[in-house]
Amino acid sequence: MLNCHMILRITTLLITTLLFSACSQHTSLKTAQQDTNVQSIIVVPFQQDPLGVSTALEMSLQEHSELYVATLSDIEIKGGRQRRGGLTLQDRVIKGARAHKISTLVVGRVSGPRYDKKSTLKSKTVCHNGVCWLREVSCLKNSLVMKTDIRILDYTKKKTLLEKSVKLHRSWNSCADDTAEAPTRMDQQKSLTKEMTQKLNKLVLKTLF
Repeated sequence: MLNCHMILRITTLLITTLLFSACSQHTSLKTAQQDTNVQSIIVVPFQQDPLGVSTALEMSLQEHSELYVATLSDIEIKGGRQRRGGLTLQDRVIKGARAHKISTLVVGRVSGPRYDKKSTLKSKTVCHNGVCWLREVSCLKNSLVMKTDIRILDYTKKKTLLEKSVKLHRSWNSCADDTAEAPTRMDQQKSLTKEMTQKLNKLVLKTLF
């Protein structure tokens, strides 16, 4: 069993660790803003973003050494779509980012992914014992469309650095006689989200650097 002295030492160590961690997280944004080589930026949660494009973009931008990507906790904003007073999460994040003097804001809106399917027939030649004939096979023509409208705002200069729309499309066929497993709608949505994130990441970095 642990004696009282040992328990006291462990408790003190845990409290010190927690306090240090809390302080370092609290001052991280301030420290980044004091570093002239680091630019503070926040990705405001995009409107109508069911696949989490803005979250994926935030994570990808964190890998850039010259960026400090602020989070909601940095500006003391809690999640939730709307609060008393009618302010949406996006409104509250923009207001909080400006109050904390974050220099760059990335805002956006996602449209889609819109899924469409169309039934078609595919003619296929079938041969048996030297006799050939045409057989019709039922197929589905699938398509996904996703568009993101993105804006990059400079708080210090009070200007729009970039305003652009990125549109991506996926199409694939699935037929009743397919031997290989056709891509699923979920797989294609994940692929679209990944490609969208990569394109937006390049746009942001190209605009800022």
